[in-house]
Amino acid sequence: MSKEQREIDAKLVQAYQSGNKEALTQLVQRWHKIFCDKAYWIVKDANVAKDIAQDSWNKIIEKIHDLRDPNTFASWSLRIVCNKSFDWVKKRNRTRQKLQTYNYG
Repeated sequence: MSKEQREIDAKLVQAYQSGNKEALTQLVQRWHKIFCDKAYWIVKDANVAKDIAQDSWNKIIEKIHDLRDPNTFASWSLRIVCNKSFDWVKKRNRTRQKLQTYNYG
């Protein structure tokens, strides 16, 4: 990501933190596909990846006012997407283990 891209994101984050709702719309337009792609890379299911991206936006919107350095939006938000994706994988693996134990135990 270029310095210019980071600066654009930082300005949008600051604008949203100051009450500009349009800034969030622009962040979503800039980042939603990236979030979906990152989640898909981890979970390998397009529908699940879309759900994870949406859940990530919910968490981002909830916590964005706590983001002290708007220049870190990219890494901060992608960490949220990755964590939600890894959580989904862990939950799926636990469910599979339980089913295998139940079927073969």
